[in-house]
Amino acid sequence: MGLVDRLQIEREKEQGLMQQVLDAEHTLDQLRQELLRQQGAVSLLEELISGDPISSEESMVVGTTSASGKPVRSKRSTKREMIERRNLLLRELGEKGALSAKELFDSIQDEVPADFKIHHLRNVLKKFDKYFMKGEEHGVWCLTEFGEASYRTDNSDYSADSEDVSTS
Repeated sequence: MGLVDRLQIEREKEQGLMQQVLDAEHTLDQLRQELLRQQGAVSLLEELISGDPISSEESMVVGTTSASGKPVRSKRSTKREMIERRNLLLRELGEKGALSAKELFDSIQDEVPADFKIHHLRNVLKKFDKYFMKGEEHGVWCLTEFGEASYRTDNSDYSADSEDVSTS
């Protein structure tokens, strides 16, 4: 048996093994899909047993996991939501002066959705550095000159700002 014959046999073995790998991957994909279906069925049964139906929006919060076991990311804020938050913070800081993020969060808590957390507030403060700046004291936020001027004008003047507010 020559070298060429041995090479041909090895290639045939390799092709056979590659086919086995492809078949195994296909089977694995099918099993994963079946597992996801089963996990969905189990969660539905648990929901029915508990008698406390959970809407899909409520179940999709940060920190929860999807059926595949991966963490679920909550939806991003829209441009409109970011502008509304900016205007709310602008009003609060304009009325009350320099505040810490915690104090600011406590003062607006009734005006924001329940899922609005303090890190969202800090993101807005950092995003709109044209309006907000860190004060001289540690952890204190205040308005910039532009922010103060915007606060003094009508609300519609600063809500029409064309600054890019896409979130990242």
